Amino acid sequence: LMLIHRPPANGSAGIELWKGLIDAKKAGLTMDIGVSNYTEEQIETLADATGELPVVNQIEWSPFGYSEDMLDFCRANRIVIQAYSALTHGKRLNDELIEEIAEHHGKTPAQVLIRWNLQLGTVPLVKANQLKHLKENIDVFDFELSAREMDAMMDLNEEYSSIGTLTYV
Repeated sequence: LMLIHRPPANGSAGIELWKGLIDAKKAGLTMDIGVSNYTEEQIETLADATGELPVVNQIEWSPFGYSEDMLDFCRANRIVIQAYSALTHGKRLNDELIEEIAEHHGKTPAQVLIRWNLQLGTVPLVKANQLKHLKENIDVFDFELSAREMDAMMDLNEEYSSIGTLTYV
């Protein structure tokens, strides 16, 4: 997978960069191509210019900051959302609701955030510097959040960004 890390600063969608990735894919240098930090409009600009949609949009995504419009757009266009900062750099792991849900399931707040992403159909990108955290991050397939828990977590959205701003909103 090769990505354009972010749209060029000049306000364009990076059509020439996108054409280069399409060429790299055709040449067998990558299996898939995508973007990161793109808005719906920027993705549509790329598709209109080249006829090819990205398979991935890698964006900051957590229950505290996300866009239902982006989720709907990506689902409709079969674009995978790769959720970076899915654990909010640890800044929101002590949220009361998240802690309550975690306790109910016998899990950690980080596991609840990972599970929320998985149930939405997004791919959480999480890191672990310690073996115990790696094991914790993987141990999310033996429980499921209820519809009520998912809805409550969706209500946490305040377009929060752990790194500054949600670039795609």
